[in-house]
Amino acid sequence: MLPVRKGTTKRCCYGVCKSDTRYKSFKTNTYYFINFPKPCLEYRKKRIKLSSKLHIKACAKCAKCELWVKKCGRGDRGFRSIDDVTKDTYICSLHFLGESGPTEQNPDPLSHQEFQDIDKSINKVRYK
Repeated sequence: MLPVRKGTTKRCCYGVCKSDTRYKSFKTNTYYFINFPKPCLEYRKKRIKLSSKLHIKACAKCAKCELWVKKCGRGDRGFRSIDDVTKDTYICSLHFLGESGPTEQNPDPLSHQEFQDIDKSINKVRYK
Protein backbone atom coordinates (compact mmCIF):
# COMPACT_ATOMS: atom_id res chain seq x y z
CA MET A 1 0.00 0.00 0.00
CA LEU A 2 1.29 3.45 -0.93
CA PRO A 3 1.72 6.01 1.85
CA VAL A 4 -0.80 8.85 1.85
CA ARG A 5 0.96 12.12 1.09
CA LYS A 6 -0.39 15.14 2.89
CA GLY A 7 -0.51 18.43 1.01
CA THR A 8 1.06 21.60 2.24
CA THR A 9 -0.82 23.93 4.51
CA LYS A 10 -2.61 26.57 2.46
CA ARG A 11 -2.68 30.09 3.85
CA CYS A 12 -4.55 33.09 2.52
CA CYS A 13 -2.28 35.91 1.32
CA TYR A 14 -5.01 38.59 1.55
CA GLY A 15 -4.35 41.51 3.90
CA VAL A 16 -4.33 40.28 7.47
CA CYS A 17 -6.55 37.26 6.78
CA LYS A 18 -5.77 34.28 8.99
CA SER A 19 -7.53 31.60 6.90
CA ASP A 20 -5.57 28.40 6.93
CA THR A 21 -6.26 24.75 6.07
CA ARG A 22 -5.37 23.74 9.63
CA TYR A 23 -8.33 25.53 11.22
CA LYS A 24 -11.71 24.09 12.08
CA SER A 25 -13.62 26.63 9.95
CA PHE A 26 -11.84 25.29 6.86
CA LYS A 27 -12.66 21.72 7.76
CA THR A 28 -16.36 22.60 8.05
CA ASN A 29 -16.31 23.95 4.47
CA THR A 30 -17.04 27.60 5.21
CA TYR A 31 -14.46 28.67 2.61
CA TYR A 32 -11.98 27.23 0.11
CA PHE A 33 -8.69 28.29 -1.45
CA ILE A 34 -8.09 29.56 -4.98
CA ASN A 35 -4.67 29.44 -6.65
CA PHE A 36 -3.31 32.91 -7.24
CA PRO A 37 -2.87 33.73 -10.95
CA LYS A 38 0.75 33.26 -11.93
CA PRO A 39 2.81 35.63 -14.09
CA CYS A 40 3.66 34.38 -17.57
CA LEU A 41 6.54 31.95 -18.02
CA GLU A 42 8.73 34.55 -19.74
CA TYR A 43 8.43 36.82 -16.70
CA ARG A 44 9.08 34.03 -14.21
CA LYS A 45 12.15 32.89 -16.15
CA LYS A 46 13.35 36.52 -16.46
CA ARG A 47 13.31 36.33 -20.27
CA ILE A 48 11.38 39.54 -20.88
CA LYS A 49 12.78 42.04 -23.36
CA LEU A 50 10.88 45.09 -22.07
CA SER A 51 11.12 46.70 -18.67
CA SER A 52 9.08 44.92 -15.99
CA LYS A 53 6.44 47.67 -15.82
CA LEU A 54 5.91 47.74 -19.58
CA HIS A 55 5.73 43.96 -19.76
CA ILE A 56 3.15 43.77 -16.96
CA LYS A 57 0.94 46.28 -18.79
CA ALA A 58 1.24 44.39 -22.10
CA CYS A 59 0.87 40.82 -20.80
CA ALA A 60 -2.63 39.70 -19.71
CA LYS A 61 -1.36 37.03 -17.26
CA CYS A 62 1.07 39.40 -15.58
CA ALA A 63 -1.52 42.21 -15.47
CA LYS A 64 -4.06 39.95 -13.73
CA CYS A 65 -1.45 38.77 -11.23
CA GLU A 66 -0.43 42.38 -10.51
CA LEU A 67 -4.09 43.38 -10.02
CA TRP A 68 -4.65 40.59 -7.48
CA VAL A 69 -1.45 41.50 -5.60
CA LYS A 70 -2.61 45.13 -5.34
CA LYS A 71 -6.12 44.12 -4.28
CA CYS A 72 -4.72 42.05 -1.42
CA GLY A 73 -3.65 45.26 0.29
CA ARG A 74 -0.61 43.88 2.05
CA GLY A 75 2.22 46.26 2.83
CA ASP A 76 4.75 43.81 4.19
CA ARG A 77 7.99 43.05 2.43
CA GLY A 78 7.01 39.47 1.71
CA PHE A 79 4.23 40.26 -0.73
CA ARG A 80 4.58 43.50 -2.69
CA SER A 81 4.84 42.50 -6.33
CA ILE A 82 4.25 39.65 -8.74
CA ASP A 83 7.81 38.53 -8.05
CA ASP A 84 6.53 37.29 -4.67
CA VAL A 85 3.82 35.04 -6.18
CA THR A 86 4.75 31.34 -6.10
CA LYS A 87 3.02 28.06 -6.85
CA ASP A 88 1.99 28.00 -3.18
CA THR A 89 0.28 31.42 -3.16
CA TYR A 90 -3.45 31.19 -2.41
CA ILE A 91 -6.38 33.45 -1.59
CA CYS A 92 -9.47 32.21 0.22
CA SER A 93 -12.97 32.46 -1.23
CA LEU A 94 -14.05 34.89 1.51
CA HIS A 95 -12.44 37.82 -0.33
CA PHE A 96 -14.67 37.66 -3.39
CA LEU A 97 -18.10 39.25 -3.74
CA GLY A 98 -20.58 36.97 -1.98
CA GLU A 99 -17.73 35.09 -0.27
CA SER A 100 -18.10 32.27 -2.78
CA GLY A 101 -14.97 32.64 -4.90
CA PRO A 102 -14.54 34.02 -8.42
CA THR A 103 -17.49 34.13 -10.80
CA GLU A 104 -17.86 35.23 -14.42
CA GLN A 105 -19.29 38.58 -13.27
CA ASN A 106 -16.70 39.06 -10.50
CA PRO A 107 -13.51 37.18 -11.42
CA ASP A 108 -11.23 39.26 -9.19
CA PRO A 109 -11.13 39.58 -5.39
CA LEU A 110 -12.45 42.69 -3.71
CA SER A 111 -9.81 45.28 -2.95
CA HIS A 112 -8.82 45.58 0.68
CA GLN A 113 -10.73 48.89 0.88
CA GLU A 114 -13.89 47.44 -0.76
CA PHE A 115 -13.79 44.52 1.67
CA GLN A 116 -13.54 46.88 4.67
CA ASP A 117 -16.41 49.05 3.35
CA ILE A 118 -18.69 46.02 2.99
CA ASP A 119 -17.74 44.82 6.47
CA LYS A 120 -18.56 48.26 7.95
CA SER A 121 -21.93 48.43 6.19
CA ILE A 122 -22.86 44.95 7.44
CA ASN A 123 -21.96 45.91 11.00
CA LYS A 124 -24.08 49.11 10.77
CA VAL A 125 -27.12 47.07 9.72
CA ARG A 126 -26.43 44.43 12.36
CA TYR A 127 -26.26 46.93 15.25
CA LYS A 128 -29.25 49.15 14.38
